[in-house]
Amino acid sequence: MEALKLKSVGKNVYMLLGLAISIICIFFAFRGIQWTQVGSTLSKANYWGLITSVFFQLLSLAIAGFRWKTVINFREVYWTSASTSMMVGLMVNNILPGRMGEFVRPVLLGQEIKKSRSFLFATVIVDRLSDLIVLVILGLLSFSLFPSTPWARQMSMIGGAIFVLAFIIIGAFGYSKIGSKLEEIVSQFDPNPLLGKVAHILQKFRLGFRSIGSFGRGTVVFGLSWLVWTAWFLSLYCALKAFGLNLPFGGIVLLLAVLNLGGLVPSSPGYAGTYHLLAILVLSNFAIKKEEALSFILVFHALWYVPQTLLGLIIMIRKNLRLGELWAA
Repeated sequence: MEALKLKSVGKNVYMLLGLAISIICIFFAFRGIQWTQVGSTLSKANYWGLITSVFFQLLSLAIAGFRWKTVINFREVYWTSASTSMMVGLMVNNILPGRMGEFVRPVLLGQEIKKSRSFLFATVIVDRLSDLIVLVILGLLSFSLFPSTPWARQMSMIGGAIFVLAFIIIGAFGYSKIGSKLEEIVSQFDPNPLLGKVAHILQKFRLGFRSIGSFGRGTVVFGLSWLVWTAWFLSLYCALKAFGLNLPFGGIVLLLAVLNLGGLVPSSPGYAGTYHLLAILVLSNFAIKKEEALSFILVFHALWYVPQTLLGLIIMIRKNLRLGELWAA
């Protein structure tokens, strides 16, 4: 009971912290804005460029669904199954705090293919870690091209530290004797039903970490991650062009890395506030006015937020799912 209370308190503190950070970022992002200039910039946007940007967003989602299927590596897992579960998870991330969608993905897919949730959740961690690897590489590359942005370097260091920590945990838990030893220790306390269940979860979690069991499959997963972020880059490029904003190649990479590494910072659902302030900070380094930057990022945020959320809701309705049930699960 005490553990549940502590867990609830921790979740509430995280939610309040994220909300506070979002409010502060919104204040600084919108402070001193000339809204007439924002409206003028929005009216001049090239809508064909925005449509092309949405196309590349959808392409990135399709590739990401295939990547998760590759990580799981079960014949009974189809691309459609992995993609639909992933889309509902992204929708939950967009409307609920605490990135709860990452827990929803294994719950939905586990119901469909009758596999352990702990195993599938471990594959989600591996899947997201592959994203983080690419983002950290892009971040380090772009920050080296623009050394005059110390806050960007700090973000890269934070992302890199989290990446190294996650890599150590996966390596130690999945591929060293630590995970199996911990499992053996817990198993010795049987027939205690609680510890027996913990041992079972540890076993499935360790197997999930080891889902990429060969160099060849690891290379495929890593390559798919680069394709995912290439599609994101093209989406960002098309949206920038639609607003007449000309950034060098390194500048687009910098914006891509900062916006997505910014997701590591606690915020409200959909990264409201943090996403917009980070974009304004990056674009100000390229002599882009605050009003132009805000106009762009408001639209670009909507270009991925709206399709992800709508697709997730459509899938929920077709599967007769309810948000309350997902939250409880």
